[in-house]
Formats: sequence, structure tokens, C-alpha cells
Amino acid sequence: IRPRAGDFVVSPGERRVMLDDIQVARDHGADGVVFGCLHPDGSIDRGTAESLVAAAHGMDMTFHRAFDVSRDLAQSLEELIALGIPRVLTSGGQPDVEAGFQTLVALQRQAGGRIVLLAGGGLKAAHIARFRPHGLHEFHLSARTRVDSPMVHRRPDIPMGAREIPGEYDRRQADPVQLHALMASLQTDAASAQPPVPAG
Repeated sequence: IRPRAGDFVVSPGERRVMLDDIQVARDHGADGVVFGCLHPDGSIDRGTAESLVAAAHGMDMTFHRAFDVSRDLAQSLEELIALGIPRVLTSGGQPDVEAGFQTLVALQRQAGGRIVLLAGGGLKAAHIARFRPHGLHEFHLSARTRVDSPMVHRRPDIPMGAREIPGEYDRRQADPVQLHALMASLQTDAASAQPPVPAG
């Protein structure tokens, strides 16, 4: 539920669009919604968040990585808990989960089961086994890879409004190799967590 790209400061008009989008999502059978909103000083915009939470009542909710660019992660976490938001997507306030690992662990301890930390941002299958012992059990990833465009005739001097990655001659698509590795890691981890079956 995001009215535009860019920062997470929500104007009154954008708030109305977000509220409408939540209703559209509900009307079309969505189980949950993802949103985020900040004040210009980097604190959680509680007024907007409260209205979004009220609109999404009865649906699953996740506060997205606006959290990672908030001013004080520990304080922001408490505010999301107070708002009744059940989950926050976070890389631990860093560009990716690898760099944010220690912060993710600290936030997980702080959460104490009051909110779910959904680890995401540069997540790879290899991270799963490292994160699970610290109580992180939900993971978000795109599993994308770059695929070169099949275009042979190219005019890179004429942009189509895509100067940022990906450009006209880049594609991003789901990578089945990454997805299989992730599923194997999750299954191995889940199996190892099961108590041994008694013989007999």
C-alpha cells in the first residue's frame, strides 16, 4: 500500500489513497497489507499508521522497510507494537540483512514475542541457518537475478525513463536456483528442529 516511490512522508491526499487501496485490497480478497509511514524527522507517523491499522482491521498487517530508515529503531519497534501491528519487515537498519545481523538479533530480543520480525533485504538461503537459532523464523526475499535483454539493436542514448536500474536492456526475474536453495535450507532447518522419533 504505497501511493508513490520515494520517501515515506505521507500527505493527507496520499493517506486517502492508501486508505482507499486497503479497501480495494480487502474487496478483492487480500489476506493482508503492507504499509509504512514516517514523519520528516524520521519518527513513525502514528496518526497515519493508526488510520491504516483501523482500515485494515481483521487483515494481516506488515510495516515495511520504512522502519529501517526511521530515526531510532528500538523506539520505532515499541511504537509499532503499541499500534498493534503484528509484523515488521526489516534488514536491521542496514542495506542488507548480513550487515544488519547483530541489530536484527537485538531487535528480536527486544520484541520478546510481541511482534514478528520479518527479515529481508539481500536475504540468501545461506542466511536462514544463521538467523533461526536467534528466533527469526520469517523471511522475505525477491530471489531475483539479472537477465540480459534479447535486444540486439540497441539505442542506449534514448532512455525510456529507466535511467535507474533496471534499464531498458536489463530484466529482473525470479531465479529458480535461489528459490530451490531457500526451500532446501528451510526444510533442512525444520527437520533438524524436530525431536527424534523413538525407535520401536
